[in-house]
Amino acid sequence: MKTTHILTLLKPLLKKPAAILLPIALFFAGWWFASPSDEKTTQQDTIAEAPSKWTCSMHPQIRQPNPGLCPICNMELIPLIAGSGSGALREVTISEDAAALLDVRVTPVVRAPASINIELFGKIDYDERSIVTTTARVGGRLERLYTNFTGTAVSKGDAIAEIYSPELYVAQEELIQAVVASREKTSPAVQKINESLLAAAREKLRLLQLTDKQIAGIEQRAEPNDTVTLTAPQSGIIVRLNAREGQYVKVGDPLFGIA
Repeated sequence: MKTTHILTLLKPLLKKPAAILLPIALFFAGWWFASPSDEKTTQQDTIAEAPSKWTCSMHPQIRQPNPGLCPICNMELIPLIAGSGSGALREVTISEDAAALLDVRVTPVVRAPASINIELFGKIDYDERSIVTTTARVGGRLERLYTNFTGTAVSKGDAIAEIYSPELYVAQEELIQAVVASREKTSPAVQKINESLLAAAREKLRLLQLTDKQIAGIEQRAEPNDTVTLTAPQSGIIVRLNAREGQYVKVGDPLFGIA
């Protein structure tokens, strides 16, 4: 725009002699170089707005007063323009238009329990610490199983099997004879011995995993039973079944696993 204006002023003077044109040309040349142009103004504005701090694009925590290389990654530092994110290092500043496009939503910070639903593939198993294994305390034959498959729910004290065992038969007989002897009227010394034998017979059956109710029932009978009922030691689910009906078992053989 400035050059066009000058050519318009000089057009009528181009027809004059060279002696006249030379002073005029020198005048306009001096005026041209003396007046500030738009480019000079832009350069002055740029110099006035020169950055006072330099940072790294990869490590924004770096702040240096002069340009150079990042001391961490050795990259060229970039100017930190004032007004473009002058907040903390972990602050993100975006314009209103960008916030609308990103659908940014904010909410006040509150202290509350955090919960989340996660869908995962997996296998549910029993807690090994809660599994109780029922073993055979005596040798014998399993005459009947009340729980003949895994997954059966049982409660503590429920009947789980019937076993025939010569050792249990003899132990029952000993208890019955001890009860009969304790009821006889004898001397205090003999009575004391009979009571000791009765307590020992009861303890023997208790160690063979008979319950107090079962022991009391044997004491009321005149003859021992051929089979003895095995009961569940705890409530739970039958997760292991190592016994089969009619199977002969030895002392220590695992029968059931209850979780």
